Amino acid sequence: MSCKWLWLLAAISGCTAAAQQPTPLAITMDDSLFHELGQLADTATIEHARCLYGWARPDSIFLSTMAEPVMHHADANVMNVEYCQSGALAFWHNHIPADISINGQVHATAQAPEAFCYLSRPDMESSVASGNPVPLEFVGVNKDIMCYWLRWQIAAAMQLNMLPAFPMQRTYKGKAP
Repeated sequence: MSCKWLWLLAAISGCTAAAQQPTPLAITMDDSLFHELGQLADTATIEHARCLYGWARPDSIFLSTMAEPVMHHADANVMNVEYCQSGALAFWHNHIPADISINGQVHATAQAPEAFCYLSRPDMESSVASGNPVPLEFVGVNKDIMCYWLRWQIAAAMQLNMLPAFPMQRTYKGKAP
């Protein structure tokens, strides 16, 4: 089985002392899972969510399967889902790379798809909620672009209204721009 290496430049937890270095974390996703999530994001007209499962070690996470969480509402702007069950290693949802009006009308955008790789304030709040067991958050934009954040990164940025992905937190199918 071949795997997608998302990025190795991540950390399990923030530094508690200036001399302490974060532990590198290898995040790996099965090719078929990456493809399925990419297809879901690429063809979406509403937001979708998936809980991702696999295995974890102190220095790595391997994601191999997914399940849809209980969804109460979803449209092009927002969704209301229950947290993933205990054992989930990541939460994935998509952002539609378009301008969406208040009434849900989707319009073409001049922004690059990478501009939609972010966590909104509600995304951030649910990511760090005490009832949410998931340590890793993904946003899929289309079949080629996916980005991620670790829980400690989200918690550290809670004073922001939106958390963009740093370039090393994006993965591209094929060659990165």
